[in-house]
Amino acid sequence: MNRTLTDRENELFKEWSEELGDGLFVKDGAVDPDAHESCRVKLLFVLKEVNDPEGGGWDLRKFLKRGGRASTWNNVARWVEGIEAVVEGGVNRWNDQKITEEQRKKWLRRIVVVNLKKTPGGGSTDLDELRKAVCRDRDRLEQQLSLYSPDYVIMCGSRVADLLVGAESKSKGIYAHDEEAWLCTARGIWYREIDATPFIWYWHPQAHVPAKLLHYGLIDAVRELADRRR
Repeated sequence: MNRTLTDRENELFKEWSEELGDGLFVKDGAVDPDAHESCRVKLLFVLKEVNDPEGGGWDLRKFLKRGGRASTWNNVARWVEGIEAVVEGGVNRWNDQKITEEQRKKWLRRIVVVNLKKTPGGGSTDLDELRKAVCRDRDRLEQQLSLYSPDYVIMCGSRVADLLVGAESKSKGIYAHDEEAWLCTARGIWYREIDATPFIWYWHPQAHVPAKLLHYGLIDAVRELADRRR
């Protein structure tokens, strides 16, 4: 029997969650593998952890398939819509109207979301705990990330970029890289190419940046990278 992408994710999570505690572990990955596979552009978003001070033991994939929470996921939904438009050579026009739950469902089902720390945190991340988690789970994180073949990896926040590809510290992060491998778009967005895939160092979707600027900084970066590939 052919294993689906979700089967392979869950197989990896089985022992992982048993070690960390089934009541704490938060599953993540491809929100809807069929929708993701059919996309013109495949996006992988990497974040630190889920915000759930009450505990864990749930599935982020199912949560996002139901539309997620507006405060974080409205911006991600806009990003996905905008990126798909510009990669196809179209124009992404800003819309001040609020994203609806149905719009979030439409766009979020296309993505993959991976948290570096599989147990929840609160409103402010404990950076020592985050580093310890990544050090402990490094091999499994790399194994999970290898399940996907994204066109673009969006590293949401400087801590994520540092732990994944060594953005700020002397640590090389989960992925090895050349010391001078950083590249920059015309508008100043930094990225690294790992196995020909751009890993884009960007802000968290809840960053205190005006919504329009937060949106078009990423959209313009992907447009430029997509144009280079044509």
